[in-house]
Amino acid sequence: MSEDKIEIRSEEVQEILGAVPRWITRWGITLIFIIFAIILFGSWVFKYPEIITAPVTVTHENPPVTLIAKVNGKLQTLLVTDKKNVKKGEHLIVIENSSSYKDVMLLKHKLDSFQFIYTKLQTPEYLNIPTPEQFIFSDTLILGELQGFYSELKKNYSEYITFIKAAFHEKKIKSVQNQIEKYQQLSEKLSSQQKLVAEDLAIENQQYNRDSSLYSRGVFAKTDFEKSKANLIQKKYSHVGTKVTIDNTLIQIAQLQQVLLEIEQQYEEQNKAFKIALSQSLDNLKTGLKLWEDTYVLSSPIEGKVSFTKFWSQNQNIQANDKVVHIVPGKSSRIIGKIDLPISGSGKVKINQMVNIKIDNFPYIEYGMLTGKVEAISLVATDNSFSVEVSLPDGFKSNYGKNLQFSNEMKGTAEIITEDMRLIERFLNPIRAILKGNS
Repeated sequence: MSEDKIEIRSEEVQEILGAVPRWITRWGITLIFIIFAIILFGSWVFKYPEIITAPVTVTHENPPVTLIAKVNGKLQTLLVTDKKNVKKGEHLIVIENSSSYKDVMLLKHKLDSFQFIYTKLQTPEYLNIPTPEQFIFSDTLILGELQGFYSELKKNYSEYITFIKAAFHEKKIKSVQNQIEKYQQLSEKLSSQQKLVAEDLAIENQQYNRDSSLYSRGVFAKTDFEKSKANLIQKKYSHVGTKVTIDNTLIQIAQLQQVLLEIEQQYEEQNKAFKIALSQSLDNLKTGLKLWEDTYVLSSPIEGKVSFTKFWSQNQNIQANDKVVHIVPGKSSRIIGKIDLPISGSGKVKINQMVNIKIDNFPYIEYGMLTGKVEAISLVATDNSFSVEVSLPDGFKSNYGKNLQFSNEMKGTAEIITEDMRLIERFLNPIRAILKGNS
């Protein structure tokens, strides 16, 4: 009896437990829908910024210039002291070499004067220029590897000056001109003589005609007639001879004029050859001087202040590729960030986008971050990255309001906020990409 009761109760209990009230189902579905709608609405309304991370270097817009040694050697001459203000092109350090720095600088200075002299060689005033001995050339200069260029210039200059001052072509020209003048005078005299001979021939021809008439009438003896004819022939011969002499004289004048042209042409060719040799030797020496300076002399490329990388002293060893000295620009410039932006995702970066910069020297949790804007983007990628320049409107003041201590070439991480994207788009974009990839 008790077993039947227990069984009946068990079925009732199960009936109660198995039947879910409708209001619970209705409200449960409604609640789930509301929650889903809220999530969907929130994912549409709320936006989350997309960030591209890249390494950044914070520096001046005109950063310090580092001078690097190109050769091994000892520090031969230290021309400046640390923290000294220098001008653009000023020499700072000379590395040991076979040339005397003072002699090379003297030669370089004198070359400016030589350039002036070389220019005057092209003018009619060249006879008044200094001779090689009066000019700068000296055998006492210690020029080392530049000696060959210097000797070549000296030789070519000396030969050219000798050629110009000797003026052989002028002497030849004067001699030929004198001959031409004499032949012209002779030609004039022969022309006068030819006129007289022509008159004499005309008279003799008239006499012959008279004698011929008398001879034909039998009045004139044959012997006398033949003599008259011989005289006429002699006069004609004399007239022709005079004309031949004049023609020969004119030919001589023409030949001498041709010789004159050849002398001028020969002079121009020789003069041109000397000029080319002199010009080439001058250019070679200038090129050698430039190479010598670039190799052994560290010069300031900008105006600024010297900052040695370490304490340098005379005869101290310097290795090639050593960073020897920095030149800090004299005029202060604004602080900027330079980002090496990877190619991947670089198309999202636009001008005026916000940038957060975390400086390695200052942990951002404690000091905060610098804020900036994208100011410029390079058009062409170099080494698989674009160069992005970031301006810092607040300077070196962090978003925590702290003024950070700036030093050149500070490294850090830049976070470029490319655009605000809806949360739902972040969920749907991967799905859209998969669907498009499969279609």
